[in-house]
Amino acid sequence: MRSVKSTLNISGSGVQRRTVLVALISLVILLKHVPPTHSAPHTSSLRDVCGHTLRRPSSFFGRHFDSTFLKHFFKHLIPFTSSARVKMQFYLYKRDFAECGREIITDDHNTLDMSDFNPEHPTRIIIHGWMSQSKGALNRAVKNAYLSLVKRVPQPAGDSLSDASPNEPHTTDSPSAIENDFRNNNKIDIDLDTGYRLNMNATNNDKPTDFNVIVCDWSVIASNVNYYSVVDMVEDLGRLLVDFTNFLHLRTGLNYNDVYLIGHSLGAQIAGSAGKQAFPHRFNTIYALDPAGPKFRDLSDEYRVDPTDADYVESIQTSSSLGFEEPVGHATFYPNYGRDQKKCYFYGCSHRRAYHYFAESITSKLGFWGTLCRRQADDVWIISESGAEFIMGGEPSTPKRGTFYVKTAARPPYALGRSIQPERLVTPAIDFPDNDDIAAKYTLDEVQSV
Repeated sequence: MRSVKSTLNISGSGVQRRTVLVALISLVILLKHVPPTHSAPHTSSLRDVCGHTLRRPSSFFGRHFDSTFLKHFFKHLIPFTSSARVKMQFYLYKRDFAECGREIITDDHNTLDMSDFNPEHPTRIIIHGWMSQSKGALNRAVKNAYLSLVKRVPQPAGDSLSDASPNEPHTTDSPSAIENDFRNNNKIDIDLDTGYRLNMNATNNDKPTDFNVIVCDWSVIASNVNYYSVVDMVEDLGRLLVDFTNFLHLRTGLNYNDVYLIGHSLGAQIAGSAGKQAFPHRFNTIYALDPAGPKFRDLSDEYRVDPTDADYVESIQTSSSLGFEEPVGHATFYPNYGRDQKKCYFYGCSHRRAYHYFAESITSKLGFWGTLCRRQADDVWIISESGAEFIMGGEPSTPKRGTFYVKTAARPPYALGRSIQPERLVTPAIDFPDNDDIAAKYTLDEVQSV
C-alpha cells in the first residue's frame, strides 16, 4: 500500500506542477494582451529619444532596404493581417538634430512642447510616395538640402550668380509674339519685363536661422502593393495632415503662409488633398514632384492636385508614364520635355529623378532655369525665342505662371544654369511657326524622321 500511495503522491504532485505551469502561461498571455496604459513619457527624456533616424546607411542592404518598410510590406501580403486603419506619423528635423527626428503626435502637447518646434522658422513638410521608404532617398535628400542652407557661408561679393536675383528672368530680347500671345490668352500672368523681382535685395543675412523640416511617414499604408486601394485613402491621409498642421497652428501660432508641402508621386496628391481640406487656411506653396498619374488622370481637379490647392502650386514633371503630360500647377516645369530622363535605363528612374532635381535646386548655385514654352497637342512644343528664363524649385518659392522647358545634365549635378539652349525636338521652322495650325500637324516622331 505504501508503494501505491507514494506512486499516487508522485503522480498527484506532477499534476499539480502541470496545473501551476498552465496557470502561469495563461497569466503571461493575459498580461501580454492587456492594453498598456498610455502614460506620457518623462519630459526630461523626450529630447533624448531618436524617433526616426534619417541618415545614409553604411551597408548595402541598409541603403536599399528599410527593415520597417519590409515588415509592413509583407504584412500586407498575409490575408487578414493588413490593417485598413489610415496612419501618418510626423518627425521633426532641425539644425541641432539633423539626423535624428523627434516625433510630434497630433493633439499630444507633451511631444510638441519637447520637440523644439519653432513657429518663427519656415516649415517644410515632405510627403513620400507609394511604395517609398520613410527613411529613403527622397526624405534624406530634401531634408539635408534645407538644413544645409542655415550653414551656408555667404558668397563673396562680385559673384555674378549670387548677385543675380533668383526671381529675375534672364532676357536677351524683347518679348516675342509667343509671349504676347500667351499674355493675351491669359495662359500666363508673368510680368515679362520685371519677372517677379520680389527678393532682389535679399542677402545671406536674410536666410532663415533654421527650418522646421517635418517628414510625413505613411509607409504603413504606402507599403500596400495594391496601388488602387492606397489611392482610395488619399483623402483620409490629406485629412490627417491638415489635422496635424491645425494642431501646430492652434498650439504654437504657426502661420500657414510659412508652410510648404513637398510631395512626390502619390505624396503630391496627398498634398493637394490637404490643400483642399485646409480651408479657411491656405498653404503658401505646394511643390508637386511628378505627381502620380495613374487613376488621377481621369479625375477632375476636385480629386487631384491643382492650382487651387495653395497660394502657389509648382509641378516638376519628369515621367509621362507614371505622372502627367498635362500641366497641373500655376507653373509646370518639364525637364528634358518631361519624358524619359537622361541616363535612365530602368522603369521608374525618370519618375524618381523629379525629387533629385528639386533637392539640388534648393542648394545649387547655378540653378535650373526654364524657358517659356507652349506645349501643343500631338507632342509639339513651341519654345520662346526671347530667351526669357525662370527658376525652377529653389528656396524660397518664386511665383510664376506658365509652362517651361528645362534642360539638365545627364549626371549630378544636374543643374546647368542660365542661357542653356533647348535641345531641339522639332526644327526651327516648326519651333516658331507663324500659324499654330501648322505646328499642330507635326508630331515628334514625324519631325525626327525628317
